[in-house]
Amino acid sequence: MATIRKVKVKDGLVEIHATDVRGKTEKEFILKSTEAPRPELKAAMKACEAAVRRILQFPEGWMADRLTVTGVSFSLSGDVKGAVITGLLAVDTADAPFCLNTPHLPFDQYSPSGNSPTMHPDDIEALEQLESEAQMFLNGTRAQLELGVGA
Repeated sequence: MATIRKVKVKDGLVEIHATDVRGKTEKEFILKSTEAPRPELKAAMKACEAAVRRILQFPEGWMADRLTVTGVSFSLSGDVKGAVITGLLAVDTADAPFCLNTPHLPFDQYSPSGNSPTMHPDDIEALEQLESEAQMFLNGTRAQLELGVGA
């Protein structure tokens, strides 16, 4: 199974960066596809909006429906995962959206005595769901395949 490094869904393109390690061989690859993802992958990306709001301390309901998460970059340091979430915020003051990246947050402390900020448990769950959906996409599960089941 490949390790997901980055997931990006934007403008009809799904882009997944991953690393596959087999023995002493490490293979890094990027999949770019215009095939439609399962609705669950889109929903998993949308669920990451709550993490952006929490991390950036946006007031509840502020700019509702103007935030779109377009990507997540995952990291691994030792056994500790972390993530940076990328998104767009539509603004009335310009024709283009405001582009944002959250600060990198680990899912857990790097050391037992650590006390740095970490990702909220609900956000970890959303990010792990996105990772799972990205893995399924890599394995060939797409919206088209779902439509053909039972036909």
